[in-house]
Amino acid sequence: MKKISISVLVLLTMLSGVAIAGGKDTDNTSASEWSLNLNVAALDFYSPMLNKFSSFQERMAFGPDLTIQRNYFKTGLGVSINFMAPGGLSTKANPNLPALNRHLLMIGPGLTYNFQNAYMLKSSFPVAPYVFANAVGSWIRVPENGSDDKFGVGIPVGAGVNFKVADGVALNVKGGYMFGVTEFFDNNIYWSAGISLGMGKGKDAEPEPVPFEPVIVDTDGDGIPDNEDDCPEVAGLAVFNGCPDTDGDGIKDSEDRCPTEAGSVALQGCPDRDGDGVADIDDKCPDVAGPASNQGCPIEKVEPKKEEPKMEATKEQPKAKVELTVTAVQFDSEDAALSSASMAALDGLVAYLNENKNQNVTFEGHADSTGGEALNKNLSANRAKACADYVVSKGIEASRVASKGFSSSKPIADNTTPEGRAKNRRVDFVLSTK
Repeated sequence: MKKISISVLVLLTMLSGVAIAGGKDTDNTSASEWSLNLNVAALDFYSPMLNKFSSFQERMAFGPDLTIQRNYFKTGLGVSINFMAPGGLSTKANPNLPALNRHLLMIGPGLTYNFQNAYMLKSSFPVAPYVFANAVGSWIRVPENGSDDKFGVGIPVGAGVNFKVADGVALNVKGGYMFGVTEFFDNNIYWSAGISLGMGKGKDAEPEPVPFEPVIVDTDGDGIPDNEDDCPEVAGLAVFNGCPDTDGDGIKDSEDRCPTEAGSVALQGCPDRDGDGVADIDDKCPDVAGPASNQGCPIEKVEPKKEEPKMEATKEQPKAKVELTVTAVQFDSEDAALSSASMAALDGLVAYLNENKNQNVTFEGHADSTGGEALNKNLSANRAKACADYVVSKGIEASRVASKGFSSSKPIADNTTPEGRAKNRRVDFVLSTK
């Protein structure tokens, strides 16, 4: 008996080591933190007693087998407590066999190692094999003592399999050998079968925040993004913040009175052909030097000229609205609730808005083509509002946030396929400069 006990302790130690070394749950599948096994057990005491293991030996004990277990899926470890009442003996009896001790109730803690831990098998795999070892105490009725019950201690070890039939429901089959540690605890072989029910969900792994990378818009193609370009619709130079200098005189067109003719800074970019200090645009005698008091014409030969209309200085181009559009938020069918992945994408947007105080955001909600127009219009508006409410809850001023729904009027994929409809259930967010 001492050798058997030592062997069981070694098995428990090895089992604990394997459980602690289990791999990370790489598929991030939620699973039940607690499980309840409702089984019926059959115990064979005579086979170990007679050292005959070819078949079950009558009489056998039958009874309920209840296990409550706490599961730790990322290590494969499970901690359980087991209740078994094999008090009912089968009616068939062989008078030539010795009388059996009756184990009225067995209770004890256990340790389980589940191979469905993503280190060997993913937690979504439909078949979950495991091994276990328990330590149980038993109330035992000894035939020669009549009603004088005894207490015994045993160590069951064995293996089992759960066959998943639905979420949180599995068929359970297990079997093992119980080693008696004390005098009245008889060795036995036992089998147990029933149903396993999951209770409580494990937490999904938190997704990493999705970094927000806005689309760079450069309307005029001058290499300067529109949000940094003072003239976003006309190609220009970096030295002038994207505004052009058409005549190349070093004065940008918006400040150049003569943007198509090279001139001097002193004359606001206009030429002076006769060198009299009067810009040609103001000089009525541009080819003959004359004083400014005489509009650039010589005094001795003042010749009135038909006044030419003055060229109006080119006004600075208004800044175009910067639009940065990213589709990053998806939804389940007929649902406007934000998933954890969508929240991670919105967290990246919040970080961007905090760093760019001059940016506003509009959320545009969309739906796929399933459902009626009234449902889709309301659903798309609710999806956009869910995103807007989320970024406001993260500290972005409500005055910088807007939302609107477009029903199913703006699909980006084919609504005849499940994949296309999934892409169309979305919220786009559009950034614009204040």
